Amino acid sequence: MSKMEREQTTIRLDPELMDKLRHEADKREMSFNALVIKIFRQWLSHQK
Repeated sequence: MSKMEREQTTIRLDPELMDKLRHEADKREMSFNALVIKIFRQWLSHQK
């Protein structure tokens, strides 16, 4: 499987939101990064 090209970026989140996202990623046994990408993709797909 080939890896997709990615660009690194920085976002600033308040600590409470960061904790909630980390907890959700742990519950789903996925990385924080994978969860954030999934959230962005789902949001974008609903914007069409």
